[in-house]
Amino acid sequence: PPMPAQGAVAGGAISSATKLLVVMNMFDPGQEAVEAGAGWDAEIREDVEEEVKGKFAPPTYLKVDTEDPRGCVYIAFSDPIGAAKTSAGLNGRFFAGKQIVTEYMQPDAFLAKCPEAGAFV
Repeated sequence: PPMPAQGAVAGGAISSATKLLVVMNMFDPGQEAVEAGAGWDAEIREDVEEEVKGKFAPPTYLKVDTEDPRGCVYIAFSDPIGAAKTSAGLNGRFFAGKQIVTEYMQPDAFLAKCPEAGAFV
């Protein structure tokens, strides 16, 4: 299969690219719960899904972690190229005043955070 272009993977070797991505520092769960109220995670999920699908690649799975203080969104793609495009496009960008950090994940680590994602990893 074709590999992503050399510049496509931010902060790592091409070989480290997987189809599973965690996007961190997108929000503060405690602050969101207070400021936006119930259902705040659905709004973030919708925004992230639209952005990723519109600019990079359609996600096959997306979860907003409402507990982790690091403000994590877990995203699966059909192949590593979608994850690489998304990582390259989001890593280092600012969202709501916070600098986004992306990392590739291995299937076992992804499933530990998203046990219901078995069909997508």
